Amino acid sequence: MKNKFILITGANGFIGSMLAEELSKLGLNLILTDKDKSNIKKNILKKSLFIKCDLSSKIQTRNLIQKLKKKITKLDVIINNAAATGDVLKSEPQWEKVFRINLFSVFEIFKGLEKKLLKSNRPSIINIASIYGSNLPNFDIYKNTKIFNPPEYSSSKAALIYLTKWMAKKYKKIRINSISPGGVFRKQNKKFVNKYIKKTNLNRMANEKDIINLIIFLISDDSIYINGQNIVLDSGFTL
Repeated sequence: MKNKFILITGANGFIGSMLAEELSKLGLNLILTDKDKSNIKKNILKKSLFIKCDLSSKIQTRNLIQKLKKKITKLDVIINNAAATGDVLKSEPQWEKVFRINLFSVFEIFKGLEKKLLKSNRPSIINIASIYGSNLPNFDIYKNTKIFNPPEYSSSKAALIYLTKWMAKKYKKIRINSISPGGVFRKQNKKFVNKYIKKTNLNRMANEKDIINLIIFLISDDSIYINGQNIVLDSGFTL
């Protein structure tokens, strides 16, 4: 895995910054992008290529692609981790922003860097989706918690899962899968957490390590026969 070049979007977030740290330990060549880099450790940034980009902007997304075309010769893996989570996105104007980050940028980056991916021996794309892309939320767990499950978030993730399968069918030289994590613990309202964990087999919410371990597996050649799949990671929450 050491010679692989990995692009991580949303690299400054909870999952993205920890993922960058873990992949750096494996000796992978990292290309990181986000609106900010304050959460990424300095030693990781020194060993990586960081390009500032707000994926809600079509212009900035295009500029990111152009910069990468000039700076890299090949690309082995794209991890589309950037997302507008939707926790506070309650107004109608957010639909366009959510879909631009969670869906449109995924395909734009792929098409812009497709030639770089095809220079890899075993190119792969990993899209971070959500259980709410394929399952309706249980609204009871949100009652009296001030936590909201907005339709634009779930709808964008449903579209991302479909896009993953469509791309895997269309672009057969590139392995493309999605991961649908369950709720990740972020010190949410205790009422919400207690209601949520009762629906899981492990009696807990997901954490970053759960997701990162699966990403590392999908990056590796151990998963070479897995393609076009949406892997649900939720400790049985959606059963």
